[in-house]
Amino acid sequence: MRYRSRLRRQRMNSGTKKNLAAAAIIIIFAVLVFSIGAIGDFLARNIFVPLFGDAQIDQDSPSASTSPNSPVKLTESVQLSDLRMYMVQMDAFSEQDDADASAQSIKDRGGAGYIIQDEYYRVFAAAYNTEEQAQSVCEQLIKQDEKDAKVYPVSSGSVVFKITATREQIDTVSEAFNYFPEICGELAEKTIDFDKGILSTSQYKTFAANIADKLEDLADSVNRIIAGTSDNSILKGYSQLLDQAREKLENISIKNTDSALAFSSEIKYNYIELAHMYIQYIHSLDA
Repeated sequence: MRYRSRLRRQRMNSGTKKNLAAAAIIIIFAVLVFSIGAIGDFLARNIFVPLFGDAQIDQDSPSASTSPNSPVKLTESVQLSDLRMYMVQMDAFSEQDDADASAQSIKDRGGAGYIIQDEYYRVFAAAYNTEEQAQSVCEQLIKQDEKDAKVYPVSSGSVVFKITATREQIDTVSEAFNYFPEICGELAEKTIDFDKGILSTSQYKTFAANIADKLEDLADSVNRIIAGTSDNSILKGYSQLLDQAREKLENISIKNTDSALAFSSEIKYNYIELAHMYIQYIHSLDA
């Protein structure tokens, strides 16, 4: 009987050891799983994201693991580009009536006759993408006894800010931001082509209509992004700018005129106004 009792105790001790060993394995496995998750999170935040650039996963948006159908949002820098133009200033006045009279005279000769007010009422005949182009025109005007003609450079400056959105939305905003300065430059060059006879009135109108269509598409895309946000004054202001530019170019595309001189004045005035609108918008963001 004593032998059997000892044998029973030995069997019980052996079973207890096995149970303890199994419990220890389970605990170790749980610790490893937790550690791997923590290490993975540390690596994702501190190693992998910095290696792959500035884009970061928006922590407020659902992750791919919890909401596989939700698009991942990124935070990236986008830029409103600098717009530079070199204006041909004909004169500057302290009284608006004098500036208006000068502007009308310039329009009658095919110039823009555009007025910008700062400390003076400045009257402009045209604007160009390069200083060399503007200086060449000024020299010709001075030979024609326009002694006050001079180059007047203007610049919007650039603005960089961060946006949190999907990849598609960020690309849409970047495209819209880049397009406006581009069209101002293109309009300046196309106006030179028109004055040289390279481009006809109907060709310029078609060009203006195509830009108006593109502006409408971009404005619609920006408005869809705005609809999904609570408040975004920057995008709202830019959408309004796109819409105003579209309207002005549509008016050019359907304008009826038999005078090449009058049409030249109109398109010069138009692209200077578009550039000035963009510059004012950028400056309003810095205010």
